[in-house]
This record gives sequence, C-alpha cells and structure tokens, in this order.
Amino acid sequence: MGDLWQFVDGVNINDHQAWVSKDANNYASNVFAHPYEKLNYVNATSNGWVIGMGLDNKHPFANFPTILGGSSTTYYSDHYWQATGQRIALVGGHLYNGSIAGLSYWDLYFSSGASAWSLVGRLLKKRS
Repeated sequence: MGDLWQFVDGVNINDHQAWVSKDANNYASNVFAHPYEKLNYVNATSNGWVIGMGLDNKHPFANFPTILGGSSTTYYSDHYWQATGQRIALVGGHLYNGSIAGLSYWDLYFSSGASAWSLVGRLLKKRS
C-alpha cells in the first residue's frame, strides 16, 4: 500500500527488543511472552539511516535495523524511527516521507494506541 504506514501484525517491540508470533490466531498488541518469541538481537536504539539489519535464524522473516549511519544514497537508503517502551511495527512510510521511504523503512515509534490518517492496516480474512 503506497503513501501510508502499514501496520505489521504479529510484531511487538519492548525497549528495542522485538517479539514475533508466527500464528495469526495469537496476534495481540503488547504481548512480550509466549506465544510471542523474542528475537536474538536488539534493534537500533537511535534514529537514522540503515546500514545493517538483524538476523535471527529461527525467525529469518523478521529483519529490523540494528546498525545505522548510512545516507539517502548508501546502503539501504531507508530511514528508521524508534522509541523506548512498548511499540508497534510500521513499514513503508507515507507521502511526506518521499525519498527516505523504501522497502526497509521501519517505524518502531508508535504505541498500540496511536492513530493518524497515515497509519493503516489491511483487512484480511483468516483461512478456516
């Protein structure tokens, strides 16, 4: 979905530590225990341009920024936003982000109670 931040269900962040759930039946905000699983790395603790992404071999689908220092024309060419506390995962960016938004543009800044015109989620029907 272009021009809007997209909410990523099944990912919760607590003080830069990501927790993920592989089962859509267990998705819930602000859960930091079973059935969610903690990744084996900690996300970057400041805002900036992404140089490197974390890798957890048990959860290879969950790659969040861990190393910053690039620019709009080097490495991933995507920006990263974060904050301490319990956070949700957003990806993509909105129309005001322009060239700083790309496939690896993560925003781990908003809490689960946040609302804005630029935050969206896609409605999906779970398979029976």
